Amino acid sequence: MAFGLHAPPLFQSEHYNRDPLQKKYRVRLSSLTPAHARVAPYVHQVIFYLHEHEAGLKIRDLCQWAGLARPAKMEIEIQSRNLFAQSQIDRLAKLLGRTDWKVAFQFECLLRNNLLDVSDVVYIHTNRLAPLYKRFEKDEECTDPDHSVAQMLKYLVEQLQNRPQDESVSQCIDRVMMAPKSTSFDPVAAKMASGGTFLCHHVTFTPTRMMLEGPYITQSNRVIRQFHGFEHYFVRVDFRDENRTQLRWSPDVDRNPILEERVGNVLKVRHLFLAFNMRFWLRFS
Repeated sequence: MAFGLHAPPLFQSEHYNRDPLQKKYRVRLSSLTPAHARVAPYVHQVIFYLHEHEAGLKIRDLCQWAGLARPAKMEIEIQSRNLFAQSQIDRLAKLLGRTDWKVAFQFECLLRNNLLDVSDVVYIHTNRLAPLYKRFEKDEECTDPDHSVAQMLKYLVEQLQNRPQDESVSQCIDRVMMAPKSTSFDPVAAKMASGGTFLCHHVTFTPTRMMLEGPYITQSNRVIRQFHGFEHYFVRVDFRDENRTQLRWSPDVDRNPILEERVGNVLKVRHLFLAFNMRFWLRFS
């Protein structure tokens, strides 16, 4: 069975022989298995293999009982391409470890927001990044090549999210990366000098993944103003459910394990420091 989902599903577990008097007998999971934990942050489409014919019949009956459309039979070609192999992820991590923070953030946006796979991001980093830097370094009006390259990649993120249906991913990448340099700049850079606003990156943690956005224009405050010139070291973090709503729990779900794993670990400074190589400020929505 193949499920095409707009957001990751909610994974829960319970003991088969549980105590019937136990009130909170379900546990929220971030992944199903260790192997699934490696790909869960990047892919949320789900395929189940039914090894018995009776299982398919039972699924059909359950769909009818739930008022859902009857499952359709169709041929699905499945290939193992290892798009998120650990070796590929480690290679990308080394590349981003040598990359400016603002630029690395946009590369992570491409990957974490399900726009590109690991090999595509590695290709852009190894083949398109150097020409971008050369373009902006030769521009006398460009005072911060890192910022300009980051803005170009941010523009790519936006275009991939809203690309026409008749345009392939590779065509979108070529169109954006070869676009006039004016499309890579954001006029917000001039507003940063006023001191009233700054560019703030946003990170949203869910039970299964991490979504990155921005940077967006954000109102400054007295804490930010104490670190003039280092505004990009601050990040706004919030914790949401998979569909970006507030985290909610059924009465029969024990929320402590997932809170300790996905919220508690993130709130430990060393985890975000190692993940982003930066100092940060937490602000909750």
